[in-house]
Amino acid sequence: MYFFFVFFVKIKQTGGSMKKKLFILLMVAIFLAFGLSTGCKKGKDIRGQWNVTLNYTSQTFNITATFTGDKTSGTYMDNWSNYSAPGGTGSYTVSGDTIKFNISWSNGNSAQYTGTIISSTQMSGTFTETAGSTGTWIMIKI
Repeated sequence: MYFFFVFFVKIKQTGGSMKKKLFILLMVAIFLAFGLSTGCKKGKDIRGQWNVTLNYTSQTFNITATFTGDKTSGTYMDNWSNYSAPGGTGSYTVSGDTIKFNISWSNGNSAQYTGTIISSTQMSGTFTETAGSTGTWIMIKI
C-alpha cells in the first residue's frame, strides 16, 4: 500500500497525467498478478494420505504413506511393517512434476525414490534400496 501512495505522490509532483497514472498502475497490477499466479505453482500439492503399491522383482507390497509439510518439501511416513522394519520415515521434495523422497527404517535399510506427479491423485516412479533391491512404485491419493 505504501508503494502506491508514494508512487502517486511522485507522479503528482512531476506533473504526470491521470492517463499515465492509470497506465502505470495497470502495468503494476498485471505484473503482480502474473508473479503471484506463477509463484503458487512451484510445487504440486502431494500432502495427505496415499495408497502405495511397491513392485519388487518378485513381490508386490501395498502400504499407506502420508506426506506432511508444504508443497515443495516436508516429511514422509509409511505403515510398512516387514521383518524388523516398522514404518519408515523420511523427507520429500517436489519441483514441478518431479518428486524425490528418501525413507529410512529402523533395521538400517533405506531407499531413494524418484517419480513423476501424474495428477493431483496419482504419481509413480522407481526406487533403489541400500540393501540392493530395486523396483517401481505407484501411489493413488486416498
